[in-house]
Amino acid sequence: TDIFPQKTIPFLKKLDKNAKYELTRKQVALLILLSFLNQIEDSRKNKNGFNVYRLLFSKSKSTFEFGRCFLNYLTVIGKWLEQGKEDILNEKILYIRDSIDSFEYKENKDIDLCELELHEEGSLFDGESEYCIDFANKYIGGGALTGGCVQEEILFAVEPEAVASMFFMEVMDKNDAIGIFNTIEYSKYTGYGYNFKYEKSAITDDLKNIKKHKIIAIDASNRASSYNHTYEQNLNRDIHKAYVGFNLINFETEKNTNKTIATGNWGCGAFGGNHELKFIEQWIAASFAGVKKLDYYTFNNLKMKGATKHYKEIQEKYKKAVSLYDEMLNIKNR
Repeated sequence: TDIFPQKTIPFLKKLDKNAKYELTRKQVALLILLSFLNQIEDSRKNKNGFNVYRLLFSKSKSTFEFGRCFLNYLTVIGKWLEQGKEDILNEKILYIRDSIDSFEYKENKDIDLCELELHEEGSLFDGESEYCIDFANKYIGGGALTGGCVQEEILFAVEPEAVASMFFMEVMDKNDAIGIFNTIEYSKYTGYGYNFKYEKSAITDDLKNIKKHKIIAIDASNRASSYNHTYEQNLNRDIHKAYVGFNLINFETEKNTNKTIATGNWGCGAFGGNHELKFIEQWIAASFAGVKKLDYYTFNNLKMKGATKHYKEIQEKYKKAVSLYDEMLNIKNR
């Protein structure tokens, strides 16, 4: 009761506008530890399963490595508790969700395409961007506790404070986005997919330089064939979904023209998205949302070679976000 005096945790529902919930690091750690010990029962529907104890029973090699990440996280928290590091333990993590019904893209003709920097190597965690995009499942966290091992799951493994969102976030609708702000990167890792491995703790004794992130979760359309990606309704759906997510940079304060976001091949794995199309969709959405610069990680994917080669020509030719938006729809309708 001292750690959770309010005794209840609200359920943040789909299509909620400007909904938020704050927890201290200490509260989040207790929530995760209780789930790890199978001491939490939750019957709320339309959310992902918050059962951290599953990590103990999975036969998946990657899930074993995820378990090592969680044990490292709990070890770090335990050390801070023992050392009385109340300043960092009482820092707030902000869990938010927002829904925007519509945005008049064609009416905003004066918005420039935002700055763009392409990175062929490295990951979203490597740069200096304040925000990073979670290539999310509509059920936040995806398979983080059940053997999944791609971008979202890895993000939740190395920054386990994001996992708490699986407890009180309802499934995302088409106009929804989720933000998880001020999480800490507790673990370093190598590999990807089923080659993922816990490497070492990312935490040092220098608490001032601990790496923190503001995570923005958006789910791309999940389509079986690449042809469906060109349907106008799907193009607009994913541009708007990305816009709702990128617009979360304006959630905490008034519009800030210096915000940068790290993203990459969103929706291009299991969801079957077209790499160059998703690149253009995110560039348009970020520009409309007021992002200053998009740090775009291609992961050296050959399907991004065209975008990598011609993006400066695109920016010079179209200049305005609405011009590139119109051109995308025109190409589709030809």
